[in-house]
Amino acid sequence: MKKILLFLLILVTLTGNALALEIIIPEKVLVESDQILLSSIADFNEFNLNEETAVKLQKLDFGDSPKIGYQKRISHVLVDLSLQNIGLNKTDYQLVMPKYVTISRKSRVINPAEIKARVEAYLKNNLDYKLANLVIKSTRKLKAIEIADQPYQIKIASSYNLKFSNNSLPIEITQAGKSVKRIYYPFKLGVKEKFWVANHDLAYGSNLEKNDFTFKVKTVFADPADYVKDWEKNNIRQQNLAISLREGDVLSFKDLKKSLAVKWGDKLRLKLKVNSVILTTTVIARGRGGIGDQITVENIKSGYRFKAKIISATEVRMVSN
Repeated sequence: MKKILLFLLILVTLTGNALALEIIIPEKVLVESDQILLSSIADFNEFNLNEETAVKLQKLDFGDSPKIGYQKRISHVLVDLSLQNIGLNKTDYQLVMPKYVTISRKSRVINPAEIKARVEAYLKNNLDYKLANLVIKSTRKLKAIEIADQPYQIKIASSYNLKFSNNSLPIEITQAGKSVKRIYYPFKLGVKEKFWVANHDLAYGSNLEKNDFTFKVKTVFADPADYVKDWEKNNIRQQNLAISLREGDVLSFKDLKKSLAVKWGDKLRLKLKVNSVILTTTVIARGRGGIGDQITVENIKSGYRFKAKIISATEVRMVSN
């Protein structure tokens, strides 16, 4: 009788140990971290293990997590052997899982609107224009960007040379200091300001008259400095068109026939900016050209010669010295 009771006690003890640790892994699992840890894919019942074994169990590593859009499979055999490798006996646990488990990476989405907002903020800090005057027009529809469900940063290439018209801005998505995605944001950069806009069609060679144009707000996807802004200062009167203009076209300097605005020996006004102070001096033309051309001018007092750009028939701007 004593032997029977002893056998029953041993059987109960062994059964208790077998059920002491139950590890349950479902058929499909989403993970967040870069590594597949047992603690991230399994559920455990209450169990009594020494601290060292419990830590090993929690940190049991099954390799890198799959990339976004991909899957990884882990077998029952692999998990079983891994548990024994950390010192557990088959009688210490019960592994409840299918023959294979499919692991996928938990993800999050960055919307195109967020990318555009970051680009606008970047332009605001890197261009000498008010954001309200800038126009950003995407030239290709961006797709949502799927990345791992972890904190991220959007970094814009600071070395990129922004320009009016077409741009393809490099953008990098980083997580934990590592680059996970690189995209190019294609857009046209323009400005919305007042320009001289043709009231009607104008033929090639037409004499430019102010009443043929209206000074109004228009968007151009080019450097605004290339367009006529000041009719009088730019000496537009009595110039001729080098091309035909359609109603609604904006008048630019390239539309004008090259006519001599400055001749050899003309005295011209030159403005200089020295330590935030604007200075004006008089120079003599040592060449000739139309508006926008570069000619050599000479300082009357010193006789020093340098290059200047013709702004009008009476003014030039220094381009080099």
